[in-house]
Amino acid sequence: MEEVHMKKFVIVAVALLYSFICVNTVFATNAWTQKADFGGGIRACSFSFSIGSKGYAGGGVVDTSNDFLSDFWEYDPSTGAWTQKADTLTGMNNSTAFSIGNIGYVGTGSGLKTFMAYDPATNAWTQKADFGGTARNYAVGFSIGNKGYIGTGNDGDLTKDFWEYDPATDTWTQKADFGGSARDQAAGFSIGSKGYIGLGRSVENLDKDFWEYDPATDAWTQKADFGGVARALTASFSIGSKGYVGMGVFSVPIETLVNALKDLWEYDPATDTWTEKADFGGGTRTTSFSFSIGAKGYIGTGMPFYMEYPLSDFWEFDPAGTGTFRNDSFASILWRNETTSENMLWRFYGTTYYATLSFPGEIGSDWKIVGAADFDGDGQPDILWRNETTGENVVQTGEDFVHLTREDVIGSTWQIVGVADFNCDGKTDILWRNETTGATVVWYMDGTTYLSYAHLTREDVIGSTWKIVGLGDFNGDSKPDILWRNETTGATVVWYMNGVTYLSYAHLTREDVIGSTWKIVGLATFVRNNNSGTPNILWRNETTGANVIWLMDGVTYISYAHLSKEDLTGSAWKVAGAVNY
Repeated sequence: MEEVHMKKFVIVAVALLYSFICVNTVFATNAWTQKADFGGGIRACSFSFSIGSKGYAGGGVVDTSNDFLSDFWEYDPSTGAWTQKADTLTGMNNSTAFSIGNIGYVGTGSGLKTFMAYDPATNAWTQKADFGGTARNYAVGFSIGNKGYIGTGNDGDLTKDFWEYDPATDTWTQKADFGGSARDQAAGFSIGSKGYIGLGRSVENLDKDFWEYDPATDAWTQKADFGGVARALTASFSIGSKGYVGMGVFSVPIETLVNALKDLWEYDPATDTWTEKADFGGGTRTTSFSFSIGAKGYIGTGMPFYMEYPLSDFWEFDPAGTGTFRNDSFASILWRNETTSENMLWRFYGTTYYATLSFPGEIGSDWKIVGAADFDGDGQPDILWRNETTGENVVQTGEDFVHLTREDVIGSTWQIVGVADFNCDGKTDILWRNETTGATVVWYMDGTTYLSYAHLTREDVIGSTWKIVGLGDFNGDSKPDILWRNETTGATVVWYMNGVTYLSYAHLTREDVIGSTWKIVGLATFVRNNNSGTPNILWRNETTGANVIWLMDGVTYISYAHLSKEDLTGSAWKVAGAVNY
């Protein structure tokens, strides 16, 4: 693991409980809703199409080893479920697909000319006449009426030829070349009696020109350039009278890392204009599959950055709606090995793990990480350490350790259970809890300087049955509330607070997790709730290694998602917290 000594890596990324500063935050609405993950698991470069009320996706590749996939899946939006169907040919990677009537078609890709038809009524694939042009990758296609079309792509050179498929005769006819320059990795869709192709990669450039094809005249007409930056490897689909293009990569060469986009644009052929819509809910993405069913669009899998490990998430887009969650936040889990005194950090982009960092800290099992927040006013969280034996409380800022000015609380009767700004002065305060008496006290701080204390106005929860497991804003008033958990009954309750003043409480709408196998180990935003800003609840199962987040809207449970790294089991390593970074 990489040893880290710089504060911007060590300290920004850690917190025991949801460290909170009083701020006014505006959350924009969007039209994305996360659905059940793609049934076939992680992948990129898959093909997809829709037939009637169902969507279909398959093929693709897991990594750069060219281990091509052949599985094929059906999505039913009425149940939100994926069902595996008959496998297609191996090698359907970077292929082109569309549907005509009740039949789906897929062809080209991986240097192939092969063209296949899928009939959902019989769940069977039939090989059709090979594509009329050269074998190629990264072509683009669509259907208009009872004909299908495939054009552009890369056969070793960039191409611009354009072909029409007639399923009635199983024949290909070459049509007028695409109106723009030769290219691959373009976007395409059809609206009514017209088809559209644009963007993509030509020689060493990325393009943003956009063209309309009229099969009645076999002619191309250039339309308004795409509204965003030039790009390739986008997702595209049409809903009714509008077309949609988004995400993709924006740099040349495309192999440059951290080069993906998340914006989505709507094209209106009636006005020949582009309008930016809500960013894709899953964050930056490229090489994903996409289709539309009725009035909704769907995008799934792909890579968050080009040449990165692919994902399996799947999202629904409602142009008229206001979806909730976006899988595009940076978050981290802090781990502490109390036996060896090792510390490490798992970093995530949304629910996807991408790095492990190690860092120095206090040595010995007497020292515990009890919180993190910005104690020194530099805008970055600092680690708060506690030694119950000596009563010492130390703030770690990078490699420096500063003692709090008050350290007379010795023993385990009083526990630090969170850090937050309780009086909205922009300074981090410390929340203490005495399980024996029920007393819960806030230390008001000025950096590491103790100023005074105040009891919460409610202190009638006595004993170890109920534990404070997090601090976060659950009602959108920009003030920290207290999350309580009862492992015996499974009850999980939020106390709504105004500073130290107790206002009321509310149970979470899901309370069926009982016992100590699963524990709440932190609050952080891995998947953003753009409507309410409610943090996710991070659960940990030490036996299996599973790490799961609950997506919440206030106290209302919406759904859950597994984090992509779950290989650390046993009790040697403990989660010391989670925070956004």
